[in-house]
Order: sequence, then C-alpha cells, then structure tokens
Amino acid sequence: MTTRLSILLGLALAVGCASEGVGDGAGAVTVTTDCTLEGFGTLPAGDDFEGSAVGLPDGFAEGTWVHLGPETEVPDDEDDDDDDDDECRGERRGHHMHRGRGHRHHRGEGRGHCRCDDDDDDDDDDDDTPATTRDRFEGEVESVTCFINGSRVGTAEGNGTWNGDPGYTFELGVVDSGVSNDEYTFTVYDSSGGVVYSVNGFPDSGDLTVVDY
Repeated sequence: MTTRLSILLGLALAVGCASEGVGDGAGAVTVTTDCTLEGFGTLPAGDDFEGSAVGLPDGFAEGTWVHLGPETEVPDDEDDDDDDDDECRGERRGHHMHRGRGHRHHRGEGRGHCRCDDDDDDDDDDDDTPATTRDRFEGEVESVTCFINGSRVGTAEGNGTWNGDPGYTFELGVVDSGVSNDEYTFTVYDSSGGVVYSVNGFPDSGDLTVVDY
C-alpha cells in the first residue's frame, strides 16, 4: 500500500467516530474483505472515474474500474512544419517572384522549383481548436479490503491497461464519510513498480460508497 493511501486510511479511521450515522461509531475498527466499493464522479482536476469492486468472503474479489485523466492538449508538429518551410526556402534560392494578375510564379524550374500551397495554409488558419487527449486506465479488481469505523474506508488493487497497453497495476482508496467530503485516491504503476499516474481529491460530482455485509 502506498504512503499516500496509508495516510488516507489513518486519518479516516482517526476521525471516524465523530461522523454521524455511518459505521459502528464505537471506536472499534472492523477489517473485512466482504464488502463493496462503488463510485462514479469527477475530480476538480478534471479526472473522471467509474467502477465497482466487490470483495468476497474467501479473499478474492471481482469488478472493474475505469479512470480517465484530465484532457491535455496534443502537441502540434510545428517543428516538422518549420523544417519543411526551411527546406522549401532553401530550394527556391531566391528565384521566387510575382507576376501580374495575382498569379504566383516560380522561376528556375530545373533548379529546385518549390510549390506554394496557399490553400493548405488557409485551412490551417480556419481551425484554431487544439486537439486534446486523455490518459485512460481500465482495470480488473483482484482484492478488496474495507475498514469500518465512524467512516468507511475501502481499498482495492488489481491490474489493467494504461492507454491500451497491458502490464499495469492500480491501487484505489475510497473514504465514504457519510457526508459531503468523500475522498478518492487512485494510483497507476508500471511493470517495474514505478508510479505512472497518481491523483487524490474530493469529488465535485458523483458518489462514493463503501458497504460491508
């Protein structure tokens, strides 16, 4: 379990008895795998998540979890365009001239003639909306553990794909406080155990629940 998830768990259980109407409320912590985590929503940073993790009495678990990172702008190919422009300028060697009637003409066809695609430039100017992309994790749940006190804290782990590539694992933490300040923690690891993506926060929409049986 990550340090962040451990801190989240400790804080939730430390203040759990002060919550109303949720959990045992008697100070004792019940640890169980016979529980379910469910959630969907959006984080202030722009992340979206949805899924369920169902723990079973024999220690196994099932379910799926999907997490989308915030939208990021796709880098354009300005460098490549600049290279093309430089090459074009080099081929022209100063033999570019204008003739009457608005017609553009290139002199020296046998010495590096370069065509000017004015129409393409106009098309690029018309579309100023940048392309965007989102990181995407799709995971299969393998284990679930819930800690029931005044707050309900659920953790889940499993494996899945990161942007379509297999070989990644995830850790999920959910605090179901019974009030408006539920908390969500999500971390993705690569095959070597390195952190690929991590986020935590209080969802500004949706719902998080931890239910024990």
